[in-house]
Amino acid sequence: MSQVLFSIITVVRNNINTIEKAILSVVENKPDFIEYVVIDGQSTDGTLDVINKYKDKIDIFISEKDSGATNAMAKGAKLAKGKYIGYVFADDFYEGDILKNAKIIADHKSPDIISLPCKFIDENNQVLRTFESYDQKSLNIYNALYYPNIGAKLIKKDVFIENNYFWEQDDDGSNFIAADLEFILKCVLNKKSFDILDNSGFYNYLVHQNSTTFGNNRRTILKCYKEHVKIYNRIKTSYKTIDKTDYKVLKKWYLRALSRIICYELIETNIINSLKTLLTLIVNLYKY
Repeated sequence: MSQVLFSIITVVRNNINTIEKAILSVVENKPDFIEYVVIDGQSTDGTLDVINKYKDKIDIFISEKDSGATNAMAKGAKLAKGKYIGYVFADDFYEGDILKNAKIIADHKSPDIISLPCKFIDENNQVLRTFESYDQKSLNIYNALYYPNIGAKLIKKDVFIENNYFWEQDDDGSNFIAADLEFILKCVLNKKSFDILDNSGFYNYLVHQNSTTFGNNRRTILKCYKEHVKIYNRIKTSYKTIDKTDYKVLKKWYLRALSRIICYELIETNIINSLKTLLTLIVNLYKY
């Protein structure tokens, strides 16, 4: 293999219905400048049989127990040898010559982050929404908070190292679901350079009822919003000189998370927790 430019990582556990499409989008006509890494969390549904079909095209493969997707993502990033790291998740897939064209930007401009065009699709491959790269012409606070989508980005490994990869675990030891959002937010605040890839294929993101971000599991959604509050508090502590306009966007996002927590706590009949969060929201609205 020649010098690795892109390390593409797939993290998976029990995704037998979608994993093959994700793998094929990377390994079909894979050029020498791409390294492919697959991190499996000890799948039991036949996913490993699918992966083994393509083992000769996978450069690094590990199947072992992990604490969740974020832990697996960090594990893959630490093993990666490429200058840039990208993720194609087990539900998702690349379309077109997106990586070959991203190489042109990497070779000529070498930004810290390359943004890829992205489509949200449903289980019938119907397009729900398209995010062209020009929708996110700047890597700003708003895009980081509302459209982090780390799968549609190629990011230098040096940036991962600077940020100690991910905040992998929550306080209770569970997987920290919003780690990618916090990571992208830090990239913005640390003023990482950014470029976009236009009109050259897509990163396809599958939206379904069991997905972490867009699914309908109330407890998972509640956990995400609670993580958003933790991220806000960590950012506020670590970054003392945030631009006033950026801070207003960040504060609004935080207040939105608090209001969502109240709603979901009430649905889960956690009245006391809901009242505590309501008090926090009222205090912050007064300050806002």
